[in-house]
This record gives sequence, structure tokens and C-alpha cells, in this order.
Amino acid sequence: MRPRTPRRSPIGSGPGDAAAADPLTAPFEKLRDHAPDDPAFFFEYLSRVVFQAGISWWAVQGKWDGIRDAFHGFDPGKVASLQSADIAQIEGDARVIRNNAKIEATVQNAHELLGILRAHGSVRGYLASFPITRAAAADLHRRFRFLGDTGVWRLLTTAARDLG
Repeated sequence: MRPRTPRRSPIGSGPGDAAAADPLTAPFEKLRDHAPDDPAFFFEYLSRVVFQAGISWWAVQGKWDGIRDAFHGFDPGKVASLQSADIAQIEGDARVIRNNAKIEATVQNAHELLGILRAHGSVRGYLASFPITRAAAADLHRRFRFLGDTGVWRLLTTAARDLG
């Protein structure tokens, strides 16, 4: 019988992992070095990961235009300013995935992103504040709701891929 290999986190959190072996190093560095100045770029990718948690990507893709419209093109300032009545309206909108926890998480994540922007000036500045990829991944996981290890991996890899 072959010994079991322990399962590894997609963010390479094992004690002996080298940064070069971390599958997030290249996407993290690309996003850190080339993220657009518009925070809506990052916030849209973050929000897509939130809505995809536990749901088929196909279902999310089918509703994405409605979600983007409901969340004001992912302008973090506009999303953070949503009031209870606005959130209730989104929760009743058939064009979106009507998951109250994910809708509220998106609003909370907008508040968190605004705090990052105040502290670091940009998403690029925030990401550049981390000496290693794993530190950034851990902070993203801690700060943003509905963002586990797999979500961090999806966020960084898809955003970096779509930078060009």
C-alpha cells in the first residue's frame, strides 16, 4: 500500500514550500506589477469569485451582466454606499444570483477595498506591500468575505490572466 500524500492548499502553505514552487507566485507578481489603476478591475474579479463559491461557473456567467449592473460596474465607492433598501432591491432582482450572504459580502468587500485604497493608494500598492505571495494570499483570505484558499487562487490567476 502506497503512503498517502497530504493534501496541499492551492496557495502553497506547506512549511517547506519554496516561493518558486508556489503556483500563485507568477500570477501574484503579474497582478502586483501590472494591475490597472481602476480598482473596479480587481473588485469585479473578487466579486466573481465570491459569487462562484459553491455555484457552477456557468450559472454565474449567465447572470454576470445583471450582477455587474446591480453592483454599479463594481465601482467600490458606489457599492460601499448601498443602503439596506438598495441591498433588498438587489436581493429581489431576478437578473442576479439572489444569495443574501453573497450580496452582503460584496458590499462588505467594497468597504474593505476602500480601506485598502486609503491605506495603500491602489491595489498595486497594496499587493506590493507584501514580501511574498503567501503573505498576500493570507491577507486576502483574512480581509475579504467568501474568499477561501481556492478563491484566492481563482482571483489571482484569472485577474492576472486577463491583464493580457
